[in-house]
Amino acid sequence: MIRTAEGQVNLKALEELLQKRLNSESSANPPLQIYCVLKEETPIVLIRCPESVIPYPKQIFSLLRQALQEERIWENSPISMYLIWQDQERSEIFDRWLADWQPRKAIGDRDESSLESKNLQKRETKRKSGLLAGTGIGIVLLLGGWYVLTRPCAIGDCPAIDRSALSEVKLSASNQDILEARQQLERTIKTLQAIPGWSRHRRQAEILLADYHKQLASLTKITAAIATTEQATSLAQNFSYPNWEEIRQLCQKAIASLQQVPPESQWYAIAQARKRDYQKKLAGIEQRQQAQSQANTSLRMAQETAKLARIRQKDAQSPADWQLVLATWQTSVRRLREISPQTNTYQQAQRLLAIYTPQLIAVQTRYKQEQSAASSYQKAIEQAKLATDAEANARWSAAASNWRSALIYIKQVPRNTFQYRQAEPLMAIYTVAFDRAARLQQTESILQQICLPDNKICNWATADSAIKINLTSSYIQRVWETAIQAQASANWQVQVELLDRIATLEKSLQSLSNHFGKRVEVYNADGRLMIVYQPSK
Repeated sequence: MIRTAEGQVNLKALEELLQKRLNSESSANPPLQIYCVLKEETPIVLIRCPESVIPYPKQIFSLLRQALQEERIWENSPISMYLIWQDQERSEIFDRWLADWQPRKAIGDRDESSLESKNLQKRETKRKSGLLAGTGIGIVLLLGGWYVLTRPCAIGDCPAIDRSALSEVKLSASNQDILEARQQLERTIKTLQAIPGWSRHRRQAEILLADYHKQLASLTKITAAIATTEQATSLAQNFSYPNWEEIRQLCQKAIASLQQVPPESQWYAIAQARKRDYQKKLAGIEQRQQAQSQANTSLRMAQETAKLARIRQKDAQSPADWQLVLATWQTSVRRLREISPQTNTYQQAQRLLAIYTPQLIAVQTRYKQEQSAASSYQKAIEQAKLATDAEANARWSAAASNWRSALIYIKQVPRNTFQYRQAEPLMAIYTVAFDRAARLQQTESILQQICLPDNKICNWATADSAIKINLTSSYIQRVWETAIQAQASANWQVQVELLDRIATLEKSLQSLSNHFGKRVEVYNADGRLMIVYQPSK
């Protein structure tokens, strides 16, 4: 039993328990030996280790600590553990020292007897502690029979030499895990450096130190890269518009630090994993930087293009000029719209868009007006030419129709356009031409009624001052023949009808002269003037 009926700890039983636990889970050969003692009521566990065995202290201490915790022994008392190397030559000295330190009653007489009362225990341990101190110092200084490699390791705090502690950090370790690993390694190095030069374990410590210094150098590169990356992250997060060039340089610096970790280092895999991660971040940053550079270029080009658009707008007249102005404004606005919201020029681009967009709309409206004005003006010119051609051929109906169309088109030219300055004087010209053509068209219509009732009576030609009518020879001959026949036959009715027709013709010609305010000149078939009708006042 570990505990007696009085609740005391049986040291021999405890030794056997710890020894059994250690033998079952430790591969040390020859096996380690466990001794339990009390010094001034402080429990001490001694682990005796042959010279040829190099255990992992942290694992051994952890194993024993777990066993004590499972048995709920000395839960509230500080416990010291010592790992002692002993060569064969000094084994008898150690046995005598241990026997002198542990009186039989202190360890239960090795016959499973329990500890005596606290008062007796305090007297016994106090008496032996002085002997232990004297004997221990003598052995260390004079004989060198054993050497305590580490400081006393209390449960929960054991800065011992342990290579396995350096391999606990995984590839997925956090930044804090790596920083703690570096701190642990620095403590281990400090512990090894504390071993005095005269110790026979100094050589082993120096071998470990050489390796640990290399590992520390690698860890230092990794932690430096972590610090640099954290600085870059802080710059990217704490500023609305970060300096991506500075952040990119920091990421490159971090990657350069990781590249200095040699392949033989146990931290190489972590360094490579971090480097790949940082390279991805660098690629993203370079994309952001490229986007920012493009945004800066787009903003500058938009401003320069807007300046050029204003210059061209001042001198624009024709639709072609306004088309060029419109294209320039469109280029400027398109440049601004290309700027990503993730860039620090986005807000400025939005402000410029609020200024440029109304100007673009105004130019679009003006360009459409100029286009419409040019189209209307061109159509008016074309209709005027058709009207002029029709007038040349005395086709007054066509001339009037064309002049009417020309006048409509010329009036469609807006006042505030370039073409209006050319269209304005044509409005009066086209109005006069249309009125003239309309009158001549009306004259022609009346003359058609006069000259072409049944058979063709006359031909006509109009001018600004007079209307010339040429009686056809057939009409004159028909009138003379009808008159002669009626007179010869004494047919008074035919004679009266003939005179009525001639009187009606004369009346129509006089009305024509009165209506248009022009004289009407009547000629015979030979072109001799027969009569002139003047407009009545």
